[in-house]
Amino acid sequence: MTASATFADSMEVVQIIDSIKMHRKEVTRQAEKAGILDRSLSKGLRGYMTIQEPTSPFWKRRYFVLTGDQLFTYINECTVVPSDVVSLGMLLSAPCDVSDDLLIANAISAKFDAGDYLFYFDSAQMRQAFEAAIQSITSESDGCLLALSYHKLDD
Repeated sequence: MTASATFADSMEVVQIIDSIKMHRKEVTRQAEKAGILDRSLSKGLRGYMTIQEPTSPFWKRRYFVLTGDQLFTYINECTVVPSDVVSLGMLLSAPCDVSDDLLIANAISAKFDAGDYLFYFDSAQMRQAFEAAIQSITSESDGCLLALSYHKLDD
């Protein structure tokens, strides 16, 4: 291995670390704006879910806080700063049941502009509360949930 290859590899690592730091700062800024860094003051649905993001083949168990039109996820409930945020304003279609397709009870899929997110919950009650919260949030912001469908017209 040459010195220039080692230097290039280390620069790539530095860029990845800088990218992660920028992402964490942005998530922290959004959390501060939503007022959820002090959890004693925060309102909203909270609990545990398992999530699969459109950019990852892996499932991640996360503590979540659903407040306003944002879903904040945390590594666990003791973590102060969220690990990620999903804007529900980017929701394209209502969550749908995918329990039979995934063979996982209480699983739903939601289509966002970034792709399909998959969620599953420990209980049917938490799943229903999550779906109801999303429905009320999207109803408040748009008057109705935007469900897009594409139909190609033949010439």
